[in-house]
Amino acid sequence: MAELDAAIEENRIVDHSVQSGILSQNHCRFTLVPAAFYDANRKRDLLARSTRISDCEIVATDPIPEMGMHIVYADKPKPKSLPNCQNLHFLTAFLQFIIKKELTREAEMCFFAHQYQNRLSVLIFRDQNLLLANAYNTYTAADTLYYLLVLFDNFSLSNERHKLNISGDLSGDQGLNQSLGAYFANCSELSDFRSRVHPEQSAEPLGLVQTHQIILE
Repeated sequence: MAELDAAIEENRIVDHSVQSGILSQNHCRFTLVPAAFYDANRKRDLLARSTRISDCEIVATDPIPEMGMHIVYADKPKPKSLPNCQNLHFLTAFLQFIIKKELTREAEMCFFAHQYQNRLSVLIFRDQNLLLANAYNTYTAADTLYYLLVLFDNFSLSNERHKLNISGDLSGDQGLNQSLGAYFANCSELSDFRSRVHPEQSAEPLGLVQTHQIILE
């Protein structure tokens, strides 16, 4: 956030029409809470059960009514220079896109994976019911392949029969894309999601679901 504030102050934002938007935070420290068990007054306690929270961090919540749940996560205050922007967890943006654009009644099992730098985000559905929403730290292509293969095995998915829907660096990195092709017979690229979440030529690791495109020079 400090980098984004500085870029705006130094006039390094290409698109000066930005009045509103959504800053998507891509990190692992979150938890999913069914709406029936969610208590806004206890969200810090809910998150502390599964991860550490520093004193300088706030705890934010994104409701996902289509799934009947909330994503509760550690966050930082939004940039003062973008008062009308809304903070959002990356998985919230990912889920909203998949629910609206990709989730179909025909597919019994749906597997979606998005890689951005060293973070792999995964969604798995069965008959439109969410089975898994998680994120993993990955540092090599082997790490990414390991998590995908283990998840396919854990959920009894067939590398030959079930489709692996990919986006981000999974489709943009040629070497990684070739490695996926060696293990997964049926890969499909979510190119529309990639263009929405990672604006071209962005110099900062900020996922942006755009109402106005923000590009750092």
